[in-house]
Amino acid sequence: MAQRILNSGPLDESQIIIQEKFLSKEKQILSKCIPQNKSHIRNVSFFCMKDNYLRYQTEQDNADSLEIWLSKQKNVNYWNILSQLLVGISQIHQLGFIGRSLKYEEIRVVDNNLIYRTFDYADRLSYAPENKLLKFSTYETDLWLVGAIMWRIIKGISIYDELQQSDNISEITLTFNFQRNEANIDQELYQLLSKMLQIYQNNRISLVQIFQYPKLNLPSTQVQTICNFYQKIQLKSVLKFRKYSFLRDYQLYLSKPSMPPRIFCFYLEDSPILKCFYQQYIEIQLLNFAYHLSFYFPNQDPEVLKELDKLIIQKMILISKKLKQQIILTILPTQFIGQEELFINDPNYHKLKNQIITQLNKLFEMNKKYFQDSELLNIQEIDHKFNSYSTDGNRTLMSCLLINILKNSSVNEKSHIYIQSLTLEKMFENEVQERLK
Repeated sequence: MAQRILNSGPLDESQIIIQEKFLSKEKQILSKCIPQNKSHIRNVSFFCMKDNYLRYQTEQDNADSLEIWLSKQKNVNYWNILSQLLVGISQIHQLGFIGRSLKYEEIRVVDNNLIYRTFDYADRLSYAPENKLLKFSTYETDLWLVGAIMWRIIKGISIYDELQQSDNISEITLTFNFQRNEANIDQELYQLLSKMLQIYQNNRISLVQIFQYPKLNLPSTQVQTICNFYQKIQLKSVLKFRKYSFLRDYQLYLSKPSMPPRIFCFYLEDSPILKCFYQQYIEIQLLNFAYHLSFYFPNQDPEVLKELDKLIIQKMILISKKLKQQIILTILPTQFIGQEELFINDPNYHKLKNQIITQLNKLFEMNKKYFQDSELLNIQEIDHKFNSYSTDGNRTLMSCLLINILKNSSVNEKSHIYIQSLTLEKMFENEVQERLK
C-alpha cells in the first residue's frame, strides 16, 4: 500500500516555526538513537510546509491502529501492553522530548510492537489534569496519559468522558472510585493504575518505582538504565521543558488573543527596555513557574492547592501593578535616569506597556473567575503564608523547587554590568538555580 501524505490544519507563522524546528530535531535524533525493531516512537520519513499546512509522513502511518490490533487478539496481555507504553515514554524522555499529547487513537502497531505516532510540542495537548488547567507538562504527565490509554484499552471507554468537564480547579475529580473494581480487572493492575491516575503529580507513583514493578517483566539491564536516567534528572531538563511551554503559550496567545483568561508573561527577551525592570520581570516569571508547578505541592488537600494558586495570582497582580506604574510614569532605575526620552521612543516600550496591561487584566479575570474576586492581600501577608509551607517529608526535585520559589520569590538588585551580560532567560535560570542551593 502506498504511503499517504498527511496534512495538518492551517498554521500561522509562529506555529510553522515551532513545527519545523521540532520535526527537524526529531528526524535527526530518532533515526540515530534507537533501532527500529526496539523503538516505540514514530519515525518521520518526510515533512514540508505548503500553503500554511504541514505535510508529513511517518513509517507507521499505514500500520494497524491499536483498536484494530486489539480486535485481532484472542488473549490481551495487559501487562505486556503497559510495559511497551512505559518503555516508549522512557525513550521519548531520554531523547530530550516529552510526550504531553499521547493518546489511544494515535498509537500504531507494527509486528506486535506499539508505536507512539504523536508526542511533544508539535501536537495538540491531551487532557491530563495539569494540561486541562494549562499547567506544566512533565514526565509525570506522560505517566498519567499512559494510565488513561490503559483505562481505554481495558474498559473500552475514554477516561476523559469520566472527568468532570470544568475549568474550576477545585472541581477536577475522577467520577469513578478506585476502591471499587467494577471492570473486574486484575486487582494488581487496577491498583497500579490508581497510582498512575492521581490528579496531582506529586501523588502519582514515581517513574523509578513503576519501572521496578515485577509484573512488567523487563530485562534487568533495561530497568537499571531507565531508573538511572530518572534518578539523575537535572534541573536543566526541567527548565528546557518550561521554556518550550512558555514559548508555545506565548505564541498561542499571539495567534488567539480572544482565548480564555490564562497566565502569560512578557516576551521581549532582547529588549534593553525590559532589562531596566528585570527584578519585577524575573519575580513574575518565578511566580508563573510556581503556578505551573503547583500540582507538585506535597499535600492532598485540594483546598490548600486552591489557596496556593490564589496567593500566587494575587502576588503576580501586586508586582504587575507596580511594574505598570513604573512603565507608564517612566520611573527608571538609577543607572538609567536621564534616558527617559530614549526609553519612550523605543518601539519595545509600547509593546511592553501593552503586555503589562493585558497580563494584569487577565490576572484580575482569573482572580474573579476562580476565586470569586477575593480581596487582595498585601505582599507581606502572602509571603507569611508562603513561609508556612513545607515539603512535608516529600522531597522530590519539583516539590522542593516549588516550595523554595514560594519562600523566596523576591530578586535582589544586581549591577548594570551583570544585566547587560546575560539574557533575561539566563537570568531567570540562574535565579531558579539559586533557590535549590
